[in-house]
Order: sequence, then C-alpha cells, then structure tokens
Amino acid sequence: MKTLLTFSTIFFLSFSTNAEYNKKISETECANIYDHALELIEKQTSNKDLDVVDDLNDKLVANSIIYHTYCKD
Repeated sequence: MKTLLTFSTIFFLSFSTNAEYNKKISETECANIYDHALELIEKQTSNKDLDVVDDLNDKLVANSIIYHTYCKD
C-alpha cells in the first residue's frame, strides 16, 4: 500500500509540474530546496522510526521533483 501511495504521489506531482515545465525559480530558492533535501537525508539516516522515515521519503520525493523540474536544465 505504501508503495502504491508513493508511486501515486510521484505520478501526480510529475504530471502537475509538467504543466509549468518552462517556469524556472531563482537560484536562491533552488539552493534552499537542495539544502532542505540534504537535511531530510540526514534526518532519515539518524531516525529509526519507520513511520517517520516513510514521511521523510515522501517529502524527499516531492523535493526532488520540484528541484529537477524548476531548477535543472
């Protein structure tokens, strides 16, 4: 069930961000998104609670999609 939820989240975020693919955000905001992703990874590695890790994974996926859509060329 969690895999299905994660896949659905990725699919819908990808679909919704493709509509505004040509829109880019500032370098400062991109740097903040990147730093936040690093913080999430650090929290993941230090946390043993599976529910918290699943929540961090969902946030990391969303962060990754936003970063790759709006910041990368």
